[in-house]
Amino acid sequence: MPVETISLPLIDRANFPAELGKLTATATRLGCFRIVNHWIPVELMTEAKAAAYSLSKLPHDTKIRNGDVIFGSGYRSSMPSFPLLQTFGIYDASSTADVRAFCSSMEASPHQRCSCPHFLPFALSPNFTLGGVLIPRLGMHHEAKHLRLH
Repeated sequence: MPVETISLPLIDRANFPAELGKLTATATRLGCFRIVNHWIPVELMTEAKAAAYSLSKLPHDTKIRNGDVIFGSGYRSSMPSFPLLQTFGIYDASSTADVRAFCSSMEASPHQRCSCPHFLPFALSPNFTLGGVLIPRLGMHHEAKHLRLH
């Protein structure tokens, strides 16, 4: 069976808001893109990816402890249409207490517990967050403090 390959569009964070039209079109059409010049240190991204990967390998019984705080916000396992996607939810990712509660429910290792508080401030900072400007352009409601980890 032939495999279709696509090239993900690049969104240059250093050229924002000039990239907003491209971002909106890409999000509407493809729903996936790469962000460059986002100012997140490579070491921090590597650490966050390793922590996310290790969380994905936890036993199912542990992962389902990440229940819904709001509907649809907790753990979701992979589906046949998205076999590599699992999601976890943190109600307020800017809240140290909520991040700690998430880590406790997942029985996170000391390494995992250290990664989240360092990475999340970058992901939620006004210099990085595109959701606040993109979501209204897509006609959706935005609640800035909710974050799903994919």
